[in-house]
Amino acid sequence: MKQIITINLVLLGLLTVQVEAAQIISFNVTSPVENGTSSVILDCNFIFDPLEENLVMKWYFNDNPRPVYQWIIALRKRSYSEEIRRHIDPDFTVDNQLTEHRAIRLIKPTTQLSGNYKCTISSVQSSDSASAKLIVYAPAKSFSFRAYNESTVLCRATGLYPSPVVELYRLNKPFKSSGPSRVKISKEGYTMITMMDNQFIINVIFPFRIQITV
Repeated sequence: MKQIITINLVLLGLLTVQVEAAQIISFNVTSPVENGTSSVILDCNFIFDPLEENLVMKWYFNDNPRPVYQWIIALRKRSYSEEIRRHIDPDFTVDNQLTEHRAIRLIKPTTQLSGNYKCTISSVQSSDSASAKLIVYAPAKSFSFRAYNESTVLCRATGLYPSPVVELYRLNKPFKSSGPSRVKISKEGYTMITMMDNQFIINVIFPFRIQITV
């Protein structure tokens, strides 16, 4: 009698899974904002694979090689530089448990916080970065516009930030100056002085409109 032996062969196939590397999908900055406004949010939104090792988020400000903000995800540890520490809302989080500390909320930002911010996310397996600009502007603390004679007028604005551009209009048309224009920097901001001294006579009874942009 023949004995039939059945051998079951189990074939092991290779299952390929595409692992998504750490990637920044957006870097949103509410800008521009006025100096001393209530708050501003900088949000560096990213995705990552939970299996990535030593995942760290770092933020840099302008050309400073040291990060102003660092978040070590696995350790749930955050740290801030002195530049922004006093403006940070430590309780602010986003509505995503995996990336809840990806954004920072600055309380009453000042013009000193204006500049370029770079967000980096890195792990043993991957890295990515993105940049955004925050503009904190300051309106003029004082402004004057005087006509000295029929051919010379002086426009002066102080305390502006960032460096302003002053345009003079007459009857809603741009009015170019042939005279000097200069900007002086002080602790209070920028002072813009523009002297209009044209070859032809300015009828000073015409309405003038000053437009200051930063």
